[in-house]
Amino acid sequence: GLMDKKPVKVIPEGQFTFKSLSYEVSDNSVFGFDGTVPVVYTGSLSSTIKLRTISYQDAFFSQILVLDSLHFAIRTKAYSGMNNVLGLLDIQAEPKIQLNKTILSSKSQNHFNTDGKILFDHNTNELYYIFFYRNQILRINRNLNLIDKIKTIDTISVPLIETVKLKDGTTKMSHPSKVINLSTTLHDGLIFN
Repeated sequence: GLMDKKPVKVIPEGQFTFKSLSYEVSDNSVFGFDGTVPVVYTGSLSSTIKLRTISYQDAFFSQILVLDSLHFAIRTKAYSGMNNVLGLLDIQAEPKIQLNKTILSSKSQNHFNTDGKILFDHNTNELYYIFFYRNQILRINRNLNLIDKIKTIDTISVPLIETVKLKDGTTKMSHPSKVINLSTTLHDGLIFN
């Protein structure tokens, strides 16, 4: 049952230094990724999981979701500017990365305005992007085309974020902003926020 705990040994291929290697289980496969190292692993569920590389140096990412064994949704930074963008990683395609630079559009070059979390509803086969600092959720198909813009009950539609540019060129919040959508989950087209 759920209380039975068995240790699992996970052995990733290669000699990388990860900041935060995380795993996702989908069907009978385990996927491993960090994002600060542009690598995606896969392996079979067992007491010793040997992860093999299925993507290397295709994309850095801050978030990744397994859509199926060959397709992944990612959130990364745009090459021009530092705004967040959504992308698809297709292990068998050339090029392997397809970015949608406009779906998270913001009038500001401030990446906090597009900060949020990408989720995947396996029952409806749709992606959702939940903005942290405004009352908006995007419903997106697997090709990263917008299906719908959903407003939450909160009234903040424009992020109330003040930033300061540091000497090294990075941008930080000058004071904490109110988080509108912190914790969200999905099931069969229903959003629990």
